[in-house]
Amino acid sequence: MALLFLAAVPWYNGVSAVLTIGRLSRHPSPRRPARRERCVVPITFQHWPWLLLLPPLAAWLVGVHRRSLACLDPWRWRVALGVRLAGTMLLILALAGTTLVHWSDAQAVWFLVDHSDSMGPEHRRHALDQVTAAAKKMRPGDQAGVILFGADALIEAPLADALSLNQTASTPVTTYTDLARALRLALAAFPDRYARRIVLLSDGNENLGNALEEVALAAAQGVPVDVVPIEQTRGAEALLERMVLPNEVKIGEPFELRVVASSQTAQEATLRLFRNHAYIGAQQVSLSPGKNVVVFVQNLEKPGFHTYEARLEPRDDTLSENNRALGFSLVRGRPRVLYVEGDPGQEKYLAAALRSQQIDADVVNTTGIPRNLAEFQSYDSIVFSNVSALHVSAEQMKMIQSNVRDLGQGFVMIGGDESFGAGGYYRTPIEELLPVDMDIIKPQEWPSTAVVCVIDKSGSMADGGMGFSKVDLAKEAAIATVEVLDEHDDFGVIAFDQAAKEVVSLQRVRNQKAIQDRIASIVADGGTSLYPALMMAHEWLKKNNARVKHCIVLTDGMSLPGDFKHAVQALNAAGVTLSTVAVGQDADLQLLEGLARGGGGRFYYTDDPWMLPRIFTKEAFLVAKSLIVEEPFVPRVDSSAEVLRGIDWSSRPPLLGYVATSPKALAAVPMRSPRGDPLFAYWRYGLGRTIAFTSDCKARWGAHWLTWPGYQRFWGQAIRWTLRRSARAHFQTHVEVEHGRGRIRVDALDEKGEFANFLEVRANVVRPDMVAQSLVLPQSGPGRYEGEFDATAIGTYMVNITRSDQSGTASQTTGFAISYPPEYQDLKTNHFLLTRLAERTGGRVLSDPADVFTKERRRARVPVEIWPALLLAALLLFPLDVAVRRVQMEPAEIRAWARTRAPWLRSRVARRKPEAVERPETMGRLLERKSRVATAQRKTQVEGEARVVSPRVLSGGAEQETAPPVESEPARSARQTPEPPVPEAEAHVRPTERLLRAKRRARGEDPP
Repeated sequence: MALLFLAAVPWYNGVSAVLTIGRLSRHPSPRRPARRERCVVPITFQHWPWLLLLPPLAAWLVGVHRRSLACLDPWRWRVALGVRLAGTMLLILALAGTTLVHWSDAQAVWFLVDHSDSMGPEHRRHALDQVTAAAKKMRPGDQAGVILFGADALIEAPLADALSLNQTASTPVTTYTDLARALRLALAAFPDRYARRIVLLSDGNENLGNALEEVALAAAQGVPVDVVPIEQTRGAEALLERMVLPNEVKIGEPFELRVVASSQTAQEATLRLFRNHAYIGAQQVSLSPGKNVVVFVQNLEKPGFHTYEARLEPRDDTLSENNRALGFSLVRGRPRVLYVEGDPGQEKYLAAALRSQQIDADVVNTTGIPRNLAEFQSYDSIVFSNVSALHVSAEQMKMIQSNVRDLGQGFVMIGGDESFGAGGYYRTPIEELLPVDMDIIKPQEWPSTAVVCVIDKSGSMADGGMGFSKVDLAKEAAIATVEVLDEHDDFGVIAFDQAAKEVVSLQRVRNQKAIQDRIASIVADGGTSLYPALMMAHEWLKKNNARVKHCIVLTDGMSLPGDFKHAVQALNAAGVTLSTVAVGQDADLQLLEGLARGGGGRFYYTDDPWMLPRIFTKEAFLVAKSLIVEEPFVPRVDSSAEVLRGIDWSSRPPLLGYVATSPKALAAVPMRSPRGDPLFAYWRYGLGRTIAFTSDCKARWGAHWLTWPGYQRFWGQAIRWTLRRSARAHFQTHVEVEHGRGRIRVDALDEKGEFANFLEVRANVVRPDMVAQSLVLPQSGPGRYEGEFDATAIGTYMVNITRSDQSGTASQTTGFAISYPPEYQDLKTNHFLLTRLAERTGGRVLSDPADVFTKERRRARVPVEIWPALLLAALLLFPLDVAVRRVQMEPAEIRAWARTRAPWLRSRVARRKPEAVERPETMGRLLERKSRVATAQRKTQVEGEARVVSPRVLSGGAEQETAPPVESEPARSARQTPEPPVPEAEAHVRPTERLLRAKRRARGEDPP
């Protein structure tokens, strides 16, 4: 047995030896064919270092055994030593993780089918048909499964002994191909006790992950990867690969813009160029097979961030998705701001003040707000003047927030009756970036308010988009209204379909949680009848004692007829104002607008249900909080503030009004109203800076400021403080994308043009979905800093680079775009990659996937752990070891004990044998019973005579046995006379007790 451990050799993931009857041999190597040997049983040790303990431990046990003081017979000494050595060896083998390995011919095959866009519907169907045909060639015991993959990998059919792929249920993301993820999933999903194999059906055009690195794990696990190349069969195709232009240029400096086009055939095409979404020219080009470079000479006269787009119009083409390319370039110059004015004709005052302060301002109305992140980069700051939140989409708000926080842009909000809380900015991204909150604490002297929301819950309100229905957003709007009101206000909700239903009775807003839970229970269903709901709201508000009563109606459809004129008159008589909200063009706009006009409220129309929370909170603020304060006052100014220094505030004129807000904890508020409300507040938000001025800058509340000498300087200093830090950064940034990863490379120089080392360089990356990621770029070489980020989303990415050293902080903003999914760029099958995957794992390049079951089948090593059995055997040997040492038993005693147990064992065996003959008849059974009784009596008589002890005499000092005396016939008869029967009372008394009683009776001591 010790030879077993001497033959142990490293193999697989532990130590293995091959045990052969009569001898041991090393396991055959993979490169040398195995010799055919009889009864070969591979043994693997998972924790082989434990085996090193066996020789010294065995020697120590033998030494201790020899020096033992116990006096054991030689045979017991040898048995005890053998038992102890055997138990120790079994324990060591258990600790070493002994495993037996046998071979299995059953195959487990995962078919990985490429479902990305580069395959095409016909190629996907053909691949699945091939897999179905291959599954029919499986042998008994084989299993096959299917994994569909694109950017992700999903199990379409688990491993089973049959496959049916008439329809697919999995829907992987098709805009990318990640071979590595599919391989990783297959390796993790293999069962034990099978020969494992992977069959990959793909064109091999991976653009995520690294399949060559992943197959290294497959090769280590002994899993071959067979490949079935899917040939591309596209016709003539032309595409644009990329656009190359400088990241930064000077004003008026000519530069070359290069567009790289690729074509499969020689053909004519038109290449059109757009700048900032405006068409600027085209070229007629002759495309040759392969790559083609088209050059446009450009110069930019205006500072800012400029976007370019190229569009290719080839003569022969199969895909239009890959015929565009995007690029960006930055031109430095005077500071530039985007000025959005909500009151047409009132922009001239602030625009003139900014121009006098050498700040260029692009003045637009709400329709001119950029709709993508790249367009915002042309400006160093954004100014909103009396702009309602209802004119700014949720996406635009997120862009502005990300632009300020992550890219260092500035933002200024100027007041008016459509700004701050009065404009509907409560709980929006704009509120988050401003230094003030839209909500205010309601003073006790303000009048109490009662608000009733009348919400349409008809079946059409169940429609919507992006996972939310219109009724869900209406409920969110009502819940937001509850949060605006105070505990002194009253609030109620009525939902209507064919009839009006009470959802929240008109009550004080003291338990907001309970009210919001009731609102959340509204379910859309039924028709539309508005009149009963208006009358129910009238009944509620008529009985209410609040000084301000307001009703908000929301619907998206045409109502059943009703006496709406009477309803409006009843509401007016009860002192109730009425505002209406129409969602979508299916709503009765004329009716709702007339109701709002007759009810003294406001009419809102929106085709974007996401606007509903802003509309409702705006209405609640207007009726409950009295946010607009219109009265002349002279602001209180702290002239020592950073933004207000150098201005003569002693001659400041009065303002005529403002919008009430609340300052945030970290904001600086150097200008307040006489009531203490913030008038001018500023703070830093992320990388950017923001300002809130709650009065206005035009001829309404700020009419007296227009002629004040400090007006221009005040606005020049305020807006200049928010501008993006535009100092020259002395570094170059290069961004590239490969396999779904964006790589940033920054080369930093100092003032002397030498490498700048040991800088703190950070990058803020804003993805197309407005999700920002902050990176620290470690130094990778002299003056070089690099970092990576995920870049799989299609669209525009903005990258802001900041470097910090002893001289200060500088920043640079650049961008790039993924114009279309890379699946539309790879037009040929990547045979090289597919062949490498097969070669590295010992796989094959197959033309028919069925060959995996019919040709060159592999056997699998199936490990069976036996260490638990070895551990149990070692534990069972322990009591045997104790018994051999402690229990004193001679061999003769053991043999005698065995002889006494032999009859019992034979009887047990005999009872278990089935009867060979049929039962005798009744008379036969009686005769057999009689014979057994006679035999028993004779045996009893013989045993009784044998118990008679022969008398012994002493003869010559020795004890001798004499013959028994001859009994007379009467004596023998008397001895054989049966004893009298035992009384029934003594039948259950023990024999010794009966003998004692008989003796007492004979002595006369106990009466009978």
